[in-house]
Amino acid sequence: MESISIFENLKRIIRLYSTPKFLYLNKFIKTHPQGGKIKVLDIGCGNRSPSLTVSLFPKIEYYGLDKEDYNLTVEDLNILENRYFKIDLEDLSDLDHCLRDNYFDFVIMNHVIEHTKNGLEILKTIAKKIKIGGVYT
Repeated sequence: MESISIFENLKRIIRLYSTPKFLYLNKFIKTHPQGGKIKVLDIGCGNRSPSLTVSLFPKIEYYGLDKEDYNLTVEDLNILENRYFKIDLEDLSDLDHCLRDNYFDFVIMNHVIEHTKNGLEILKTIAKKIKIGGVYT
């Protein structure tokens, strides 16, 4: 029993310190006045990102946005509940309509922008959704 919890802690530490988005999120949470109770938007949230992120940071309010359901499990969809937006980033009207301005504390966009044609416009639109003092990675 003891070795399982040690192994799980070791896996958690390796994930936390080997992935830049988790390093930045961890640093932000440590310095944020509300600690882990922050709103996180993960753009390109496929590939089990919801369950992995929430397992490392259980107090966050996690939102996901992606073009398609890429490798999202039932667990991921349960975590997202009504906080999942299936949007093609190249349609900025959908993006602007679905997300509130000045709402998110932390926005993750990892390996997404290079797949779009209108990257600068997307960045400008997403920037409006971040609270003053928030972080965009």
